[in-house]
Amino acid sequence: MASMDVPEEVKKKKKVNLISYDGKLFEVGLDLVKQSGILAECVKIHEGDDPPTIPVNVRSDILRKIINYWATHVQDEPESVRKKNELWDAEFVKMDDSVLLAVIQAAHYLEITNLEDLACQRVADMIKCKPEEEMDEILDKENDLTKEEEDALRQQNA
Repeated sequence: MASMDVPEEVKKKKKVNLISYDGKLFEVGLDLVKQSGILAECVKIHEGDDPPTIPVNVRSDILRKIINYWATHVQDEPESVRKKNELWDAEFVKMDDSVLLAVIQAAHYLEITNLEDLACQRVADMIKCKPEEEMDEILDKENDLTKEEEDALRQQNA
């Protein structure tokens, strides 16, 4: 069985170890991790470590999705790739509501503005022109107002 030769540039690529909230280890290229504002700063702090190991307060299933997003959206992508990525993005955000909300939270926490904007736009599209009860269900929001408080708010905003 022939062994595959790994190109030198791949061997030399700097890696970062990310440890998810539930303890899973992800080895990710530094070029990808730099898409996160907060992780880019953490890498600077751990500069002497080889490779830097950074705990991330994100579940492994969500972190895996974020890494997949990073891999598709490498920095300085040409215009032709951007167009292809728009189609990929549209498919990427088609996920279960609770997972989508977790991706938004993680993107916000990790300072990944493009991903946060993309996922928030998906939620906005999902709740557009929906009755309040359906919006609450999509957003996993419980109504903690009494009937009287709701009526008062409706009168106030009429």
